[in-house]
Amino acid sequence: MTNWLPVFGTLAGASIGFLASFGIAYYNHKRKADTETDSRQRERLERVYILLINIKKDYFSYSMKIISKVHNNEFLTVATHDGKIAPIVELEMLIRLYFPDFKISFKEFEIEKEKYGKLLGEAITENYSNKSLEEKQKFCSKTLTFEKIVRDAVEKIQLEIPKLIKA
Repeated sequence: MTNWLPVFGTLAGASIGFLASFGIAYYNHKRKADTETDSRQRERLERVYILLINIKKDYFSYSMKIISKVHNNEFLTVATHDGKIAPIVELEMLIRLYFPDFKISFKEFEIEKEKYGKLLGEAITENYSNKSLEEKQKFCSKTLTFEKIVRDAVEKIQLEIPKLIKA
């Protein structure tokens, strides 16, 4: 029996060494995977934030174009994205795929976006050259009010982003 004692000791030592190295490897792999997942999540959140900034700029630009058309009877054009995905479409994709926490805020944004879209459509199709100054001012005021409501909806989503970012 004493002849087997070194064998058992060696096997026990090798088993402990194997379990320790396996545990460390597992922990390191898990930590690396978690870090990469957090990094991808952070990049997506940063992309959402940038898209929201671009969307706010687009709506402000549309409002200024509407005002120019109403008062100066200038031709109204909407932005094209040169073969790229429109910011609103990309934002919707990111929120629906990765951020269900933004679903309620995004739905509110979509409702306000639709209202603004109807206003934009009216501005594109309507001829304001025969309208009185009061009617023009009323429409421009309505445009700026709708733009502010859309901007507030965008900012509400922006305020939710820091809650999801892990330090």
